[in-house]
Amino acid sequence: MSDPSALAQSAPPRERVITPLFARLFLGFLLSGMNTSMFHLLPHYLELRGASEALYGAVAGSLGMLNFLSAMALGSRADLWSRKVSVNVYLGVAAVGNLVAILAMHGPLGWYLLVRALQGVQLGIGMPVALVWAVELGPPSRRNEVVAWLGLAGHAGTLLGPMLAEALIASHPAPQEAAAYLHVFWTGTLLVGLAAAVFSSVPNVQPPRGARRERSLLPLLARREARWLLAMFVVFGGVWGIVISYGKNYAALLGLSYASVWFGASTAGAMLSRGFIGRLTHWFGPRRLIEISLVGIAAGLLLLVPARGYGLLAVSGLVYGLSHGVLFPTLYVRYLDMLEPSHAGRAGVLVQGIFALGWGVFPYLGAFAIRYGGFGTLYGAMAALTLATLLAHRQVERLLKLRREVIA
Repeated sequence: MSDPSALAQSAPPRERVITPLFARLFLGFLLSGMNTSMFHLLPHYLELRGASEALYGAVAGSLGMLNFLSAMALGSRADLWSRKVSVNVYLGVAAVGNLVAILAMHGPLGWYLLVRALQGVQLGIGMPVALVWAVELGPPSRRNEVVAWLGLAGHAGTLLGPMLAEALIASHPAPQEAAAYLHVFWTGTLLVGLAAAVFSSVPNVQPPRGARRERSLLPLLARREARWLLAMFVVFGGVWGIVISYGKNYAALLGLSYASVWFGASTAGAMLSRGFIGRLTHWFGPRRLIEISLVGIAAGLLLLVPARGYGLLAVSGLVYGLSHGVLFPTLYVRYLDMLEPSHAGRAGVLVQGIFALGWGVFPYLGAFAIRYGGFGTLYGAMAALTLATLLAHRQVERLLKLRREVIA
């Protein structure tokens, strides 16, 4: 009879995810995400300058739309350069957007469409390549955790960016005037430069052999279950675009000064659920975990409707964050598992682009829902649409089961 302790000693050690190298990638993601999320307050800035709902809705949506369009137009070239070159080139594009924001403070409001568009290009190509870079440098057996834990940097950026921006605005002599946003735009530009410096310190990775010769995204859409999964990402991205784009406007409508309470609670929830994603996946399995997360996101949205103070705002953010924290990495890895390893760079860009398609379209349409039906109508509709994606997920599972039966 074998000795259990001897077996345990002979088992290969589990590779670590959290290393100094991972910490640098995390910091680069965090700094870049803080810049992007500071500009989530743009709709409020534009409202202060007298913009209509249609205009600030279009500006909010332009981030997602250019994210999507750049992914579709340039995604096939995601494996053309090394990971380090790609990430830093697109960080430069985001920095140009920040400078346009500064120059446009005394110019036409339409320039802010370009600001978010340039940042959308960086999000559409640069960040997905950086995520693939992290997966390639991490332990192959723990990809779920690499994606989940690195995603915490995005959630932390979503909290710290608006929090820093609101602190800068509050310190201005006239915080209720649009001029208070100048320091926000300059600080974001500094963060982009710091992110580029951090990413430059990470060991480079060249794309897999043969990946540079493949320029089409069509192979990534070949399987029907993949297309259904990407449809879920559209809705998921749209809901995310709604809650981050109009959080400041909704808080202001309620007479609350700090929308970052919702972002903070959401980040705390995401950090908690992602910290235990390995165990959650083991307990529930990917299929059940995805369905639980979808219900949780819908519940978080519905809790916003009766919110009148910081308490329910925080509860909504916590429920939403717990669900969002595990849904994105679980769906992301499930999609990667459907593809060839040489497709990884383009697959990451495509997922980000499809997520951003919803992020672009939904806030634009949501501006009209706010105008004619109010925030309650908007959040209720988003909750119902989220629950409807459960049907899409059932279709994914059915097609995967059929494929396994054919192979067997």
